[in-house]
Amino acid sequence: MLADNEYLLKLLSSTINRRPAPLPDFSVNWDLLLNEAIEQNIASIIYSTVAALPPSHGPQSGMLESWKAYTQVIAFKQMAVLTNLTAVLTKSESAGFFPVVVKGPLLSSLYPEPLTRGSTDIDLLIDIKDEPALFDIFRELGCLESGVPADDVHEHTYTMHNNVVYEVHRRLWEERLNSPRHKTLIEMNLTEPEDFIHESLLGINLTALGCYQQFIHLLYHMVRHFVITGMGVRHLTDLTLFYNAHKDDVDTSRLWCDLDKLGYTSFCKIIFAICIKYFDMEPAIYPDYQPVSAEVESGIMADIWSGGIFGKRTTARELSGRFLRQCYESEDKPLPKSRIGFYFSILFPSASVLDRIDDKDLSKNKPVAWFQRTAHLISRWRYRKSGKLPYCSLKDRMDCAMKRVSLLKQIDLLR
Repeated sequence: MLADNEYLLKLLSSTINRRPAPLPDFSVNWDLLLNEAIEQNIASIIYSTVAALPPSHGPQSGMLESWKAYTQVIAFKQMAVLTNLTAVLTKSESAGFFPVVVKGPLLSSLYPEPLTRGSTDIDLLIDIKDEPALFDIFRELGCLESGVPADDVHEHTYTMHNNVVYEVHRRLWEERLNSPRHKTLIEMNLTEPEDFIHESLLGINLTALGCYQQFIHLLYHMVRHFVITGMGVRHLTDLTLFYNAHKDDVDTSRLWCDLDKLGYTSFCKIIFAICIKYFDMEPAIYPDYQPVSAEVESGIMADIWSGGIFGKRTTARELSGRFLRQCYESEDKPLPKSRIGFYFSILFPSASVLDRIDDKDLSKNKPVAWFQRTAHLISRWRYRKSGKLPYCSLKDRMDCAMKRVSLLKQIDLLR
């Protein structure tokens, strides 16, 4: 790991644990560190910690002023998000229903300065019978619908207002209906209304998942990010802060049993060990704690640094992600055994998961959708090769996919 990235982790750990940051024992490349922090969406979170460093050890005053302005912009945006959410939830309560707020404000409230945790959207879980009333409220507030689910597979609906994006979930788990993993999640009964809690956070009265249910969802969401598009450092701090704040409400025996059912055990042992090492996660989460091998930790952290919360990915990583999503969604099917098999899987994905890995405006007719997607791929390839977007050869995409497949198989997230 680069020394600057390692120091970035120390700054982040000091921030979330409310303690002064250690002074660097080397010459920090602050330009590189700030760029990485912005990519990981943590620059605003660590600003106050960086500003408290002695001038001889921190960034130059000009950079610090720019950093402060960036942090203020994030904070003002979050104020707009929370104000808008308050209006939506107040009107929903008046109409007699309670959307469940997932992540977002629940996680922001755990940080020393909640408004510095930038959030690009608000996730709401809604009973399908309350959808019309919720959309009436959105329209009343001047929101615009930007994506309506055609069926139950596409569970997200996006509406926007002053750059506030709502993701409305008809169901919490983003899995193919009746897939093995979906059946397992349903059997675990993690979205029962009687487990929801009502609380006041950041001045907002809201309904949320129970603490155990929210923790499982954080892990589930993290796995999907890691497999398909890559996750960022902030996923680790979100997880750490939530567990440390709610550890008495998380039954670790039940947790490890549920993780085993989902096939997440190996991955979570690694992630918990990393969180314990770098961010002081309470070790009670991992009763049989074992440090991660240097090789595995290096592979995970390298993937995190190349992924980021905003998706700091090469074109090859972006395109290979479509194939990895197919692998993850098709959990009941083995991976191709040969390199040529991987080539064909990347070029010609299974029609059974086509609508889960590509454009939502494809035809509902699977053969037609397959040909549409092929035309789109050729069009994107020609567009990229023209120089208007970064070009990626099939070999580059293949090499990226194979590297990530190897890592994901090593931690038991792909078969």
